[in-house]
Amino acid sequence: MTQYRIDLARCSLILSLLGGCNSETTGSNVQTGPGSKEDELTTTVLAVGDSHCPYGGSMFTSSTNETSFACNGAPGVQGAQGEPGPDGLQGPQGEPGPQGLQGETGAEGPMGPQGAPGSDGQSVTTLPLDVGDATCAFGGTELESVSGMAYACNGSPGANGQSVTASTLAPGSSHCPYGGSRFLSASGATYACNAPGSVPTIDLSMFRVAVDMGVGEPVLFSEVEGLGSNNEVVEHKVIGPSGETIIQKIPGRLIYNDVTLRRGIVADRRLWEWRALVEGGNVATARRTVTVTLLDAAGAVISQRTLTNAWPRQLKVPAAPGPTSLYALEELVLVVEQGSRVPGGTELPGEPPRGESYELQFANGDRFQLMAASGMGSENEVVEQKVIGPSGETIIRKVPGRLLVGDVVLRCNQECGERLHTWRTQVAQGQIAQARQDVTLTLINADGDAAARWTLTRAWPMSLQMLPAHAGGTYEELTLVSEGLSRTL
Repeated sequence: MTQYRIDLARCSLILSLLGGCNSETTGSNVQTGPGSKEDELTTTVLAVGDSHCPYGGSMFTSSTNETSFACNGAPGVQGAQGEPGPDGLQGPQGEPGPQGLQGETGAEGPMGPQGAPGSDGQSVTTLPLDVGDATCAFGGTELESVSGMAYACNGSPGANGQSVTASTLAPGSSHCPYGGSRFLSASGATYACNAPGSVPTIDLSMFRVAVDMGVGEPVLFSEVEGLGSNNEVVEHKVIGPSGETIIQKIPGRLIYNDVTLRRGIVADRRLWEWRALVEGGNVATARRTVTVTLLDAAGAVISQRTLTNAWPRQLKVPAAPGPTSLYALEELVLVVEQGSRVPGGTELPGEPPRGESYELQFANGDRFQLMAASGMGSENEVVEQKVIGPSGETIIRKVPGRLLVGDVVLRCNQECGERLHTWRTQVAQGQIAQARQDVTLTLINADGDAAARWTLTRAWPMSLQMLPAHAGGTYEELTLVSEGLSRTL
């Protein structure tokens, strides 16, 4: 309790404001007027629940120990609720949430009406023409229809070409000190020499697949898989001669496999430029007729296949096949609407793969050496559309769906270091905005030169973990998630 001592001469005014001192007294009546012999009162504040004042109040004690009380009344009825205040300012926008799951494929739409029949074509009769014909001196074809005669004549024979033999020169050659190639023909020998510091040429047996994309020189690969097609199997019930049920399996939908090609990373960026067309939505330009030629160890043609309406669904640097792998690889996956085997092919020159390590660089200039990297690239989901062909048949058209940027996996020698651990800690503590950074990843060849470079946009470390190495010991693996990836070198 809190006690106060006040002048008795002012007590009358205080007690009159509090409602008087008649609630309860102890002892004789308290003198409160101006003629009182007492000149002091002690005031004690009473808490809610006091036996004299259940709702609290004050107790007054005179110098003669006479007491009186001024008690609080019972709480009043709660007032009506006030009007709501104005809305506060809108807070800052939060970080975007994770991407939702892909919805189910919608129901197939109704088939459109059949188009009007086209006009009848003209019947054409062809007749081969021998060399020395009056119209086609070097032979050709005569075309006859109701509209008249037409001719397709062969051109005059060209001059015979020279046979050229190519051989590889090792470093130290008198003609090519840093190695190169010699081309020998009836006109003599010519040389293509490596520059100082360049990677020596390698035997053509390193490349077994030549791919003609219809633009520029063919591209050489070391591996190919997926060439061919397959059919879904449909089971059909029929009744046998004795009334028994027989299950017949018949071919269903024809599917042309995706074709996967692998090669060492080289200076040529045409594959990445082709893939960029799909990423940018320019699918019509990306569709190409591609010729795949299989070569033997000497570069002679084994067989050829034509891939119709092919486009690059995926292009990335896959994980190395093992710790002893010497070269970094590129892996290209083509979506194909039709494929066929054809004869022909040409012996082609190639470029060697190269590279032994990687370097990760931040925008502030911090650099880190890495043992290996994989996953650089992107891919599209494939969406199948049904269209009606010129003869009313149903054609399955494959178009690129959702774009997926691959996660990049980096391997450090034993430990990635404090800087990369701090970067990962930012994500673990929820500091996503600070963790997102633009970084570059560079492939360094055996001579210490940059052989390829990728830029990762708004990248952040998804995981950092210690893993056992195949040959004993440990290494750390850092996985980066990014919103965009492009090859810049």
